[in-house]
Amino acid sequence: MRISHDTVIGIVCVVGALCIGFIWIPLDVETGLIEKVRSRKEIGDSFAPAIATTLLFVSGLMMLMDSFKHPPITLLTSSNVKYVFMMIVIGIIAMMLMRWVGPLTVMLPGVFDSSFSGYRPLRDTLPWKYLGYLAGSTFWITILICLSERRFRWRRLVLAFGVSLACAMFYDLPFDDLVLPPNGNV
Repeated sequence: MRISHDTVIGIVCVVGALCIGFIWIPLDVETGLIEKVRSRKEIGDSFAPAIATTLLFVSGLMMLMDSFKHPPITLLTSSNVKYVFMMIVIGIIAMMLMRWVGPLTVMLPGVFDSSFSGYRPLRDTLPWKYLGYLAGSTFWITILICLSERRFRWRRLVLAFGVSLACAMFYDLPFDDLVLPPNGNV
C-alpha cells in the first residue's frame, strides 16, 4: 500500500492536535476557555491555544480525507522532509522576532532615559504591544509568500503587514484584559 505525503501530514496534524488538546493544554494551562471573574466573563488562558488546536485538527482532518479521495501521486520524499524542516526553521525565527523585537527596541540608546525600568511596564501600551507581533508575523507571511511565488515583491510585504495588523487588532481591541503574544510572558 502506497501512502501519500498528504496522508502522513494529515495524520501528524490530527494526532498532534489531539495530543495538544487533551494532554498539553490541560497540563500546562490552569484556566478554562472562559472564566467568570466578579460576575464578568473573561477569556481564559486556554482559549487561544484551544482555537489554534481546533484549526490544526480540522485542517489535518480535511487533508487526511482529501488524501483518501485521490490515489497517491508520490511517496514522502527527502525533499518533503527538507521542506517541513525549512518551515519549522522559519517558524522559529518568526517566534524569536515576536519575542525579542519589543524588548530589544526599548533597549536601544536614546529611546528611554536611564531611569527606565524595562519593557514590562510598556507591554500593553501603543506602539510597544504591537512591535514583536507585527515583526514576527509580517516576516512569517512575507517569507511564505516569497517561497510560493519564488520571488520578493514589496506589495506582498505591505499585504503581510496589513494582515498582521488586522489580526493583532482583531485580538487586541475587543478585549480589555488580553495581551498579545508574547507580551503576556515578558
